[in-house]
Amino acid sequence: MTEQVHYLRHRICVHPLIKKNGDYVTNHYSCHELKVFDYPAEIIRRRYWLVNLWAAKMQVRFPRHHIRIHVAGYYWPELDDETIKKRRIAAAKGKVSKIKRLIEERIKEMSTTLWQDYDSDPFIILARQKLEEAEFKLSQMTINL
Repeated sequence: MTEQVHYLRHRICVHPLIKKNGDYVTNHYSCHELKVFDYPAEIIRRRYWLVNLWAAKMQVRFPRHHIRIHVAGYYWPELDDETIKKRRIAAAKGKVSKIKRLIEERIKEMSTTLWQDYDSDPFIILARQKLEEAEFKLSQMTINL
């Protein structure tokens, strides 16, 4: 059984005005989300000034509307080691694919020019070095799995 982490979700919402008996009043039944802060409770408690700063910014942006901060708490289970390893492997595979795609795009771009010297292009040289590093890290992760 893994330990659960307490999260707090702060939603900064604006309540639109409705016309009632010739006057504009705040409609408390509907709101529009402007900003959402969704962090662990210990982080958000230390940085609560940031939520208040954003609420003040939104009040300046919408001076005739009512701005509220809605707070909700929930628990999120911590991930076990196997899930974390799988996510890291997936991220490493994504990085390898991204670098390969960048190299292919650069080769395709250079194929339209008159001189196609792929071995001396600084971008391709650097990308190939990064690709070797990423593939090595991926192979080390899959060996240790």
